[in-house]
Amino acid sequence: MKTVISSEYETLFRQHFRLAVLYAERIVGSVHEAEDIVQEVFIALLDVDLSQIRHRESYLYRCVRNAAIDRLHTRMKNRVFDLNSQEIVRLADENPMPGAEEQALVEQVGRIYRRIEALPEQGRRIFKMICIEHKSYVETARLLSLSLHTVKTHMARSFKALRKKGLFLFGLF
Repeated sequence: MKTVISSEYETLFRQHFRLAVLYAERIVGSVHEAEDIVQEVFIALLDVDLSQIRHRESYLYRCVRNAAIDRLHTRMKNRVFDLNSQEIVRLADENPMPGAEEQALVEQVGRIYRRIEALPEQGRRIFKMICIEHKSYVETARLLSLSLHTVKTHMARSFKALRKKGLFLFGLF
């Protein structure tokens, strides 16, 4: 399928691609990731009728900002919660005499999981679905037959409880 690129789109791309990459880089901290984000935004803009948008530049930068923040959010969720307790046990078995740094990491992740397990049942279930299983708030609400507001409330309470227990892991909580 061939897409016809309008002159408005082409002008926006030529004038703002590099600046949009710099803007995204300030948010995500990586030139390559910023380029990917801006390219994805411009691809998404192919489906938008730019003639209907009064402030195209503002719209572009808002889209870039939102996409960069989404990418950061995903990266932060994945950084910590990709290790589950079974992987920690496997790592401990593979490295019976881990170095001090590895041992500290294993202990820290163990503390995190113990604190998560100490959350109230519904909050714990919702927290795990969103932060460990990477489900969206909407998907979690649908799967548990809860309102979106209820899911958000439980997540806020879970984060508050984890912060109160001194869990300031990489600024995530």
